Amino acid sequence: GQAVELVIRPEDLLLVAGGDAAAASEALAGSEVAAGPESAAASAVLPGVVRERLFRGAGVTYRVEIADGTVLEVEAERDAAAPGGRVVVRPRPGARVHAFPA
Repeated sequence: GQAVELVIRPEDLLLVAGGDAAAASEALAGSEVAAGPESAAASAVLPGVVRERLFRGAGVTYRVEIADGTVLEVEAERDAAAPGGRVVVRPRPGARVHAFPA
């Protein structure tokens, strides 16, 4: 397989506190994700740790570090998680995940 770079908008990601992959899967049970070559990425569940919470007016951006050291930005509710907390990040139902050659 070829290496790819995945791109998804922060508001298209779902943050589930507790770092529980099973809870994240259950939260989206029965939901559909975008079809196409990116569909495997759209069903990914990525455990991580909140490294930073940024208040941006009415919204909040969380910076979540996943296992390989990549930091993802996720927009979520102001009380979705606390810095240092374990979370799971996953695309929202219907989110568009774009793949580009790395």
